Amino acid sequence: MLQKGKGEKDPHRADRKNDDNSQVGWWLIVVAGLILLGVIALAGFTLIEHKDRVTFLTVNTLSALIAEAVAMQVYIYRKQWKAMNRQADTMKDTLDLGQKNAETAKDQMISTLRAYVSPTRGEGAGNWFRITIENTGLTPAKNVAVRHVLGQGFNAPHLSDADADDFTYVGVLASGRDFPLEVQGPELTSEVNQIMGSEPEFGVWIAADITYLDVFGNPRETEFCMYRKYGDTRLRAWPMRGYELTEEAETAD
Repeated sequence: MLQKGKGEKDPHRADRKNDDNSQVGWWLIVVAGLILLGVIALAGFTLIEHKDRVTFLTVNTLSALIAEAVAMQVYIYRKQWKAMNRQADTMKDTLDLGQKNAETAKDQMISTLRAYVSPTRGEGAGNWFRITIENTGLTPAKNVAVRHVLGQGFNAPHLSDADADDFTYVGVLASGRDFPLEVQGPELTSEVNQIMGSEPEFGVWIAADITYLDVFGNPRETEFCMYRKYGDTRLRAWPMRGYELTEEAETAD
């Protein structure tokens, strides 16, 4: 037999509690009415003269019965009002849950169908880079643009150092299609080549930022950074926010 957790509420138990309270309320009204009728009878037979007794008992008994009926009606209305409030709360909770589920389903749909634009592979030689920008999502990407900056040294360059000319507009990139990004930096001097040959951490770098719109109108952004070591044409990924190198582009040291 399944057991409920300690913090969970049993709705059937709550209903039984409400029914028990309802029975108690009915009995209180009945008992109060009977007590009132008893008081009227006692007063009529002990305090009222015989000639006025019938009138006293009749008038006051009718008044007591009317008061009893009014009390019962008020109790019924109050019980119905509480039931309506519970139904309204249940309906509100149901609507809130439905809205939350709808938003979750919408987010999942967007996540499944949206465009995903990122670099999938890259190569380079000398002072030039060739990087494949691919849309691996299920729908087209619009207004695709790439901002990039090149560098030589031990550390990756900063995108904030990019010039206005370091910008490539791609436009629409359909699902499964790619764009070859080809950029060229300053010539590598003999001094730079000598440093690259003697210092394993010295490399030629490219940092880039891909911006685009998915078919749902949401702006998207992918940042990435790659570098090339001396004597190697393969580009290796350098960790940046929002970028994970695909398996196809990953290379071993």
